[in-house]
Amino acid sequence: MKSSKGYQVVLNDCYGGFGLSKDAVSMLIDKYGLGIDSDYGYVDNDTFGIIDDNIDAYRMDKRLIDVVKSLGSAKASGQYASLRIVDVPDDVVDIHGWHISDYDGIDSIHQNHWSA
Repeated sequence: MKSSKGYQVVLNDCYGGFGLSKDAVSMLIDKYGLGIDSDYGYVDNDTFGIIDDNIDAYRMDKRLIDVVKSLGSAKASGQYASLRIVDVPDDVVDIHGWHISDYDGIDSIHQNHWSA
């Protein structure tokens, strides 16, 4: 039996949009030395040093996941966010690819499909 690679993604689960709290930003700066403007708190692939065509790749970064797990959703979430961590099947990441869609700030993760 093949074991899972344990892929996880941080999603926002409420209207408003993805955002980190000041505590989460401070932890990313202090624990991992990331160059984040602590007043603004915006993060993206560049923040984590990720080069990827998927603009949401940073949401799978183990440092971000660690901070959300360590602080818990309530303390890690920004003012208009409610962050959660979801498990993603290996095939979605390794074979098919994935992306995040949002409706008024509520995120959902989707497997990429071929289209022409």
